[in-house]
Amino acid sequence: MTGVQTCALPISPDEPNLLDETGLLDEAILKKEISICNEIHKQFKDSCYWSVAKVKQDLSACGNIEDKDIKASCYTILGMARQDALICNNIQEDIDKDFCYDAVAKEKQDLSICSSIKFPNIRDRKSTRLNSSHIPLSRLPS
Repeated sequence: MTGVQTCALPISPDEPNLLDETGLLDEAILKKEISICNEIHKQFKDSCYWSVAKVKQDLSACGNIEDKDIKASCYTILGMARQDALICNNIQEDIDKDFCYDAVAKEKQDLSICSSIKFPNIRDRKSTRLNSSHIPLSRLPS
């Protein structure tokens, strides 16, 4: 028998090496360094920016994300972590922005934030919010 054969297929130069990309992602998170995300294959960049933004609470990392849904999620996570509804203003789509306001209102236990919500089906879920976040009725906006 000549040489050892394996089941692994050769990696195309266009395909990212998952082990290398995972190592870079882990390094970026550990060092909280957004510049490392720039070295990662485009397939994994948004995940890297999102992860670094979360651990570093860095809004600029969210701004680098291309996928609009991942970007909205990033801003929502930071808005909740900082209890700052103004972060939601960075989100382009109104529905995603409304979910961000809703999440921050719940996290901060401040229903006055709900006045920024445009979609009535999200804004008018006060009873659901009360049951899940235990906000006293006296704190409900009129």
